[in-house]
Amino acid sequence: MNYKFPVKDRYKAREVLEIDFDILPYFEQLYVDLDQARESEEANYKEEIKEILKIDLKTNILNSTEILKPNKILLAGFRGIGKTTELRRLKDDLHKPASYYVVYIPLGDWIDVGTFQYQDFFVSVIMNLTKILQEEKKLKKKANLFDNILEDWLTEQEINKEVTNALKLQANGG
Repeated sequence: MNYKFPVKDRYKAREVLEIDFDILPYFEQLYVDLDQARESEEANYKEEIKEILKIDLKTNILNSTEILKPNKILLAGFRGIGKTTELRRLKDDLHKPASYYVVYIPLGDWIDVGTFQYQDFFVSVIMNLTKILQEEKKLKKKANLFDNILEDWLTEQEINKEVTNALKLQANGG
């Protein structure tokens, strides 16, 4: 069904408020830029993140050849306030071949948090990175570099099934 927001029909309104409603197709239509409310003259979280990553604020391009020290950024808040939305927008803003390749991994979509193992994280990083490299025309051949790692990991039947179901990719291991 196609929705036009704001939804005026009360039955459609009930549908769009369901917890399992897929909001992604309507993402741009529903996004409300709240940067003015979040930012002050002293603090702009997007600029701070770009400074940590050594990205020039004017050109949006990596402005350093030094190896960056690992940083941790915590984005916290109540459910439904837009954390995931902001992360997706930040990913789109930072994903520039001249600066960074951003790998966005929605772990909650394909890993059961209750049974999460540290190995799941590494498999998800490699699988999502490989997927992004395959989508980039210039780097398609680079995706093959991860084949040996994936073959070793995917020998376990459970991991193979999980990756195939989650990413809708056929994964084979020797």
